[in-house]
Order: sequence, then structure tokens, then C-alpha cells
Amino acid sequence: MVERLTEGAAITELLGLSPEQFTARRTQLVKALRAAGEREQAARLAGVRKPATHVWAANHLARERALAVTRLLSAAADLQDAQQKAFAGESGAGERLRRDSGAYQTALDLAVREAARAIREAGRSAAEETLRRLRDVLAGAALGGDDLRRRLGAGTLLEQPPPPGAAAFSFAGTLPEKSLPKPLPAVKRTPAAAVVPAGSKGQQVHRRLVEAKKTADTADQTARRLAQVARRARRRAEAAAAEAASAEREAAEAESRAETASQEAASAAAALGDLRAPV
Repeated sequence: MVERLTEGAAITELLGLSPEQFTARRTQLVKALRAAGEREQAARLAGVRKPATHVWAANHLARERALAVTRLLSAAADLQDAQQKAFAGESGAGERLRRDSGAYQTALDLAVREAARAIREAGRSAAEETLRRLRDVLAGAALGGDDLRRRLGAGTLLEQPPPPGAAAFSFAGTLPEKSLPKPLPAVKRTPAAAVVPAGSKGQQVHRRLVEAKKTADTADQTARRLAQVARRARRRAEAAAAEAASAEREAAEAESRAETASQEAASAAAALGDLRAPV
């Protein structure tokens, strides 16, 4: 049974191609969607522009060196969490922010180096300007919203993300309200305070629960990305093994033919020697 072509699958395929292949394949996929009666999807797909070289490079990195992108996304999540704790003035948050900021920069440097290697292996030039713009793409996506992080992890970025901004690397800024612990509800009481004090044990427990859930969600996302990395690596390993087995068979056949040809050459040389011998 042939799987029905969808706009999402078509975009995913397009973003995995080299820039030289993009336009021709887009035309083919648009025609296929129109033929299937999906005219609205076809129109949207026709409007998808070929990504700039540095955006292609980020997608190529995610597909060919997925572990480097997974490490970057994990380090970025840790950095953002450390920033929030520093903004809230938690004890020891400053030291953690410095540590996680260093880990994030290391992961970003590694991702750029891996990208340069992957680009060269694809037969393209990893020019300094391309790598500089690629670094901006990776930073903008890793420290961006959920959709950008998801697209980076899947290698389906359509355009360059906006820069993360100064708030991503400093103590200045305002935390989004949803990231703060919700206050506990008011309680009935005798004439003392009407609500649980901000530093109460109950609110501390609530804050720890919020942090634990966020940690669990981040770990789950990382596990999913690593599972994708493992599947891609397994497919590449199986393809390499199949290619190696085919090469081994070709080598064995060539050796066998070479041996036969050597024997035939020896027989021919012997026959020639007999012909040349004096009668």
C-alpha cells in the first residue's frame, strides 16, 4: 500500500535535500499533491522557499550529526533553567548559571565543528561566514521557543530564527509569569495572615514540584531525541553493513576471476612455449 503524500512529509523530505536538489523536487511534489486533489497543500508547499546555506547546514547537522544537536538542546535547556533561578535570586544560582553557560558554549562550539565536518563530507564548502551564520541559527533555535527547538532537533528549520537576545546571557530581564510557581490559595484563619507566606514550607514544596516536572519533561524530550539519534545511526550502520557485504562479495568474485585468468595466462604461456620449441 502506497502511503498518501502529505504537505508535512513533503517539507520534511525537501529540507533533507541539498540546495541544488530543492527546487526541482519541490516542483515534483507540488504536482503530486495537485494530482491527489490537495490543491491547498500544494499551494502552501509551492510557497516554501529554499533555505539559505547556513539554515540548510543546521538541518544537515541535525540529520547527520544528531547527537551534537541533542547535546546542544539539552545544554540550552539547562542554561535557561539556571537563568530563571538566578533571576529569582535562589541561593547558589549564580554559580550554576556560570557553569551551565560554559557548558552551553562548549556544546555550541562542538555543534559548529561537527557541522563543518558534515558539510565538507557532503562535498560543500564550510566557509567561515557560513559557519558564523550557522552558529547564529543554532543559538537562536536552541534558546528559542518550543517550535524552534523541535524543528532544530528534527532538521526541519525553514528560515533563520531570531537571535536569542541579551536576556539569554544576563541576569537582566523579566521572567515569564508562567515560569513562576503559582501562589497557594488563601486559607481560612483566625486574624493572622490570610494567605500562605511566600517563604512557607508549602510553597517551597510546590516550587520543587514545578521544578521536578520541568526536569522530567526535559529528560523525556532528551530521551526522545536520543532515540531518534539511535534509529538514524542504526539505519546508517545497516546500510554500511549491507554495502560492506556487497563489496566483500564483489571482491571475492574479482579474486576468483583473477585466479582463473592467472591460470589461463599460465596455460597460454605454456602452450606458446611448446609452439616455439624446436621440432
